[in-house]
Amino acid sequence: MMNKPLHIKKLPLKQKILKSPHLLTLLKGTGVFVKDYETGEAIPNTIWKNLGYTDREMKYDTWLQFIHPEDLERTTAFHRRLISGESDHWEGEYRIKSRSGEYRTLRHRALVLERSDKQIPRLYVGWDVDITDLILQLETAKQQAELYRRLLQRSEEIRNATTILSTTLDPHEAAEQMIYQASRLLNFDAATVRIYEEDEAILLAASGFSSQMDPKHIPIPLGNFTSKGPITPQVFTPVTGPYRSVLLVPIMRKNTIVGSIEFYAKDQNFFNQEQIGTAILFSEEAGVAFTNALRYKISEQEAATDWLTGLPTRRAFHARLNRMLLETKPDEILSVLMIDIDHFKTINDNYGHLFGDSVLVGVATACKEAFRSHDISCRYGGEEILILLHGADEKIALTVAERIREHVQNLTFKEHPEVSVTVSIGIYTSTYQQDIQESIACADEALYRAKESGRNRCILYN
Repeated sequence: MMNKPLHIKKLPLKQKILKSPHLLTLLKGTGVFVKDYETGEAIPNTIWKNLGYTDREMKYDTWLQFIHPEDLERTTAFHRRLISGESDHWEGEYRIKSRSGEYRTLRHRALVLERSDKQIPRLYVGWDVDITDLILQLETAKQQAELYRRLLQRSEEIRNATTILSTTLDPHEAAEQMIYQASRLLNFDAATVRIYEEDEAILLAASGFSSQMDPKHIPIPLGNFTSKGPITPQVFTPVTGPYRSVLLVPIMRKNTIVGSIEFYAKDQNFFNQEQIGTAILFSEEAGVAFTNALRYKISEQEAATDWLTGLPTRRAFHARLNRMLLETKPDEILSVLMIDIDHFKTINDNYGHLFGDSVLVGVATACKEAFRSHDISCRYGGEEILILLHGADEKIALTVAERIREHVQNLTFKEHPEVSVTVSIGIYTSTYQQDIQESIACADEALYRAKESGRNRCILYN
């Protein structure tokens, strides 16, 4: 037999709500609970039932025993203030263990509406909201944001690294820069860069190996990793030797492998997925600058003159030097000038590579106007110029170097007339009896000292 409905249609809305038989169910369903600490009566909300507890277990303060240990002291302190009469309101969060052992996070609000003469709460009203899923969503979003932040930072670091790498057009220098820039993004103990020519791997640069280990004799972990090999990174775990983890990443150009960069670590299983991903991105970005250097090498081998500066190429420099050595006596004097444009990367970064090219041309022109027809020169690197002054002692070499330095300092460029360009110059004087590479190295060391001592100056090695 069906129950007769209550005739409350003509009552005001407030009275309708109060007289409705669904009010208590509604309140409990929305997380509201009521307690009387004087009688021990309690009307728990449905959250307690969802946690697996009975109405009896939620009477008085038995619920405190289910609070997470890390939240217990704080929660108990606030609750005691409510019970003792120090406060009539409390709002906070805590974790409570369900019957299954899982902790759920509740947002809790409590209000004491009525107390006895002894300050015992007679009408203690509370409201609980389970925010566990919300916290998990927020934590997931936080982790996702942190991942995006790291990816953005990593992309920016890779972009900066490849910008620096693009300042050199010498493959050996590019390979060395590639390893150095990679060390700022990845952790590894040693590294090599190789190029593949007709399925032969040629070592261009190596770093981190001990003096007892010749990098040239380090085999490629995968013998068929050539231009016809796999195009995905390979991870190896050698069972012998000082390095137990090897990450080999291809360098691509138009879907063809032109080389590889190999990272070595002494620990087993050293390279994780994040590091491999970083290595792939770095190889893709840096590989563009590196392959540009390789293409430039090929084009320079086919021409004796640098297309940009009009100076001889390094190959042409050495070819002319070899002819000169046949015509000179070993005890004849020579001086080597190593010239480098100060802050050239900053010029490229701030004004663009086209203007950087204009600066290179201007400096090269200043150099060509300073030396004699029987002297030889070349564009030695990205922004480095090498000059060999035949028969010049230190005094003459210093005079020529100062002439170049002053000429460059007075250069103006119509694209950016506000830009002032300077050069640093290292000078080394010797005879043809000394190996020319040693003489160049000494001039380079003098250049380094010029840079370290403030730039825009000429420094004698001796």
